Amino acid sequence: MILSKRYLEYFLLGLLGGGVLGAALATIFPDVAPLVFGWPVILLSVLVPMIGIFRRSVIWVVAGAILALPFAIYLGGSPRFRLVGLFLPLLHLAAAFALERKKLRLAWFFLLPYVALVTWLAWSVINPSR
Repeated sequence: MILSKRYLEYFLLGLLGGGVLGAALATIFPDVAPLVFGWPVILLSVLVPMIGIFRRSVIWVVAGAILALPFAIYLGGSPRFRLVGLFLPLLHLAAAFALERKKLRLAWFFLLPYVALVTWLAWSVINPSR
């Protein structure tokens, strides 16, 4: 597991404003981090905006931006991807804006860097360099 349980406790406490409720949830759900920061959500953050562009629905693309937030926050914590991680959800929102203006190619263009980064990262995880 990439994230420690201590980090998960701090995350849940910060998300819920601390207190007894946050501490209780951090204790009850110690394995939430892979669901929030893991590959299922990363893949959904790629597929949901694609479906949105195909259906010409801005809501789906904005939902993809919301799904991309945990991954962007996680990448923002890395020195290599610090600036890139902060701008990833903005690419989704730019795609939603282009879709609102009926510019499908521009929407795909804005979504392409995110898809390329996720594809590259997945390839790096599957085939680590020796």
